Amino acid sequence: KQAVRMGNWKGVRLRPSKPLQLYDLSKDMHEENDVAQNYPDVVRKIETIMIEGRTESQLFPLVKG
Repeated sequence: KQAVRMGNWKGVRLRPSKPLQLYDLSKDMHEENDVAQNYPDVVRKIETIMIEGRTESQLFPLVKG
């Protein structure tokens, strides 16, 4: 599981094979409405942060699926 907070945006990926979910916390504090399709530029920025901000670890391997 990965999550990134960027201002009012929160990106969540529950599994590596699943698409990123995006929430606008200024309008949706309970994270009920995934708006990823409406903001592809924000999704790309958050996905980049998720990739660049992760370090491979033997203790916490990335499990595909």
